[in-house]
Parts: sequence; structure tokens; C-alpha cells
Amino acid sequence: MFERKKYNQSDYLFLTKLFQVSENYNDMIKAINKYIELNPKLTKEEKKLFCIGYKNIISNKRNSFQILLNLLSKEDPKQANKVNEISKIKEKVLSELKPILQEGLSILDGYLIPNAEDNESKILYMKLKADFYRYRCEFSEGEEFEEAANNSRKLYKEAFDLAEKELPLCNEIRLGLVLNYTVFEFDIMENKKEAYDMALKYYNNSLKILDDDENIIEYENLLLIHEIKDNTDNWISEIEEE
Repeated sequence: MFERKKYNQSDYLFLTKLFQVSENYNDMIKAINKYIELNPKLTKEEKKLFCIGYKNIISNKRNSFQILLNLLSKEDPKQANKVNEISKIKEKVLSELKPILQEGLSILDGYLIPNAEDNESKILYMKLKADFYRYRCEFSEGEEFEEAANNSRKLYKEAFDLAEKELPLCNEIRLGLVLNYTVFEFDIMENKKEAYDMALKYYNNSLKILDDDENIIEYENLLLIHEIKDNTDNWISEIEEE
């Protein structure tokens, strides 16, 4: 539909919101990308729309991929027909996921990162770029994995260092960054003790702020803090078993 008619900025924003409420995330990311091409300096609401669109469609594809991998691992190799059918569906999911990630990276590199107007925006975009490379790691091997992992780690570290200087401890973007960075180190790089220590330290520091009655923490930020704590609770048993 976007190729057949030229819309203006307000049209693309309206369509983005329309596709969001109708949960049509494929068209939602197409609409928000077109909007960004015309206006790359986003408001807080527009940044959230970009994140929501990509998060939903990518999560769906990642979940499908993991389910299919699990099915393949349990399937009897002698059942060639079943193995082949599962493999074909898995490859189809990957063929849909890869261009979505590439498109997101292109929008970040070509429009959002160069036009970031403040450090908070820059940190958010670097985090998203690191996330997209992390997702690539989940289905990559060899040199492709190494490249994606190195890019992801570099971006997470750069964003983390900048966030430590520029953002409050319980800032939503900083919390989300810590959550995803530690997941990357634990799950992808298998630096489990380092990831656990980083997450636990951050959670304990956050508690000091939560204990101060003068600090009012938004609900979404509290959820992120609890997600970080949940990860440490889940990770400690795995670390102790090694």
C-alpha cells in the first residue's frame, strides 16, 4: 500500500498508530520507517512507536524460530520427512526475520543515530542497534556470529558507558539497556558470572533509590528493575551448578 500512494508525515504517523491498535505490526514498521525518512528527529511518543513495532514483530519471529529449533532437537533424525518440513519452516521464518533486522539497522544508521538530538536518544538508538545484532547472534554461526557479537558488545558497552555519565540510575532507557546488555553477556557470550554480577550490582544500587521516599519511580521502570532481579534469581542456580 505504501508503494501505490505517497503520504505526508501526518498520514504516516496516523497509519502507524492505526496499525498499532489493530496489531498489524508488519505494516506498522513500514509506516513508521516512512515517517522517519521524512522526519528523523522523533518525539518520545514516536520513539516508543518505533520500538513497539519492531519489538512485536521481531519477538514473534524469534519465538517461532526457537520453537522450531526445539522441535528439531527432539525429532528423530530417521524421520527425514518431518525433519525436512520443520527445517523448511524454520528457514522461512529466518528469511522473514533477517530483512526486518537489516531494515531496522538501516533506519538506525541512516536516520535516527545521525539525527539524535540528545544523549538519551543516542543511548536508546545504540541500545536498539545492539539488540538487533544480538538477535542476529541467535541464528548465526562462525564468522557471521563473531561479527554480530562483536558489533553488539561494542554498542552495548558504548551505550552503557555513556548512560553511566548522562542518565539517572532508574531512567527507563538506562534500565532497559542494563537488562539487555546483561542478557547478551549471559546468553550469547556465556559470560555468566560477569553478567550476574553486573545485574546484581545494578539492582542493589537501584534499591538504594527505591528506599528513598523522595524518589517516585514510574511503574514501567519498576517492572524493569524487577526483571533485572528476576534474571539474577534465575541465573544464580545455573552458575552454582557449573
